[in-house]
Amino acid sequence: MEALIKKCYKEAGILGANALTYENRSKTILRISEQEEITEESYHLIARWLMGEVFDETEECLTFLEKNFCMEDREFSIKDEKEMQVLSAIVLLNYCQNKKEVTIALRILCGHGIEKRLPCVSLYYEFLDVVENTRIKYRNIETTEGKIKSVGLKELKTSIAESRKDLPDEEYQYTTEQLDMLLNIIEIQEQNIKTLEKKKRELQNQVACHREESNVLWWMINEWSHTYKKAFSEMSAEEMAIAIPLELNNKSEYKLLPYSAERIVSNLFHKFGKESEKRCLSDYIKYVNEDIAESLDMNEIGIEKVQPILGAFCCIRKCGCEAAAWKGMLNKKYGSNADEIVLTPIEFANHFCLELELQNYLH
Repeated sequence: MEALIKKCYKEAGILGANALTYENRSKTILRISEQEEITEESYHLIARWLMGEVFDETEECLTFLEKNFCMEDREFSIKDEKEMQVLSAIVLLNYCQNKKEVTIALRILCGHGIEKRLPCVSLYYEFLDVVENTRIKYRNIETTEGKIKSVGLKELKTSIAESRKDLPDEEYQYTTEQLDMLLNIIEIQEQNIKTLEKKKRELQNQVACHREESNVLWWMINEWSHTYKKAFSEMSAEEMAIAIPLELNNKSEYKLLPYSAERIVSNLFHKFGKESEKRCLSDYIKYVNEDIAESLDMNEIGIEKVQPILGAFCCIRKCGCEAAAWKGMLNKKYGSNADEIVLTPIEFANHFCLELELQNYLH
């Protein structure tokens, strides 16, 4: 922890810290994590503050952090916003790593793509690792070593048949030994059921993994866009930047896209020679009509500032494809200027993928 804090301070250009400072900051962060006094909602508020969104409860969350850092360092103050950003991000990272929390990490990654960045790039890559590890974990196919055990039912039936021979049903009574055998059978069967349930989940995950791989592979082989109803070779770079994320999202069996998604995006653009210079968000959204906007299954409530592409989709749903209308709503409702967000087609496609993944987790 101390090494990470020291590295981040150096990258962010925070001067005057020493070994004792790093030790104290580390103690505070670990104590916050261990005491679990911050609610899940507060962690999300802190993450949104880092991405430029402030709510009524935000100050309370930051004051709580300040009080904790003051326990080891009376001189600490949230007035040094850069230091507060770095430390808040490390608090969030520690939470994400411990709780396997992906939503916050995705929010940070989305912000990075549209210039809402943390003061140090090292933390960006730490949050990226959280997401990538989760992608792999979802698709990790485990195999249960447990075997279905023989329960001894045949022996019990034989014992009962021999002991009740020539006795009327009303006179027969089970022996203690037979009842013990029956209880043992029940216990073994309960274990067998648990083993079968685990194997069932593993098989379901195997099927989901194979289905996802197969669907994505055939889609790439066919080189056909279901969004625009034409071949990739006939599409513009803007159309591909919109279609690829939408179709990868539809083919994914999990909330996160395949861990090869970025490579798929890059390979498709290179294959069809669609790499080109940066262009603004509004140039891409020209290729989104109302049918495409409506085809995306999404919850329009809760779209965040780090999701300007989905914000534009929502605006088109509300006021149509007229540029002045949706651009004005996007700026007013989501604080995003469609003429100032500038990305290459590959950057746009990768960012759109992240936005869709964040949407999957938020709703």
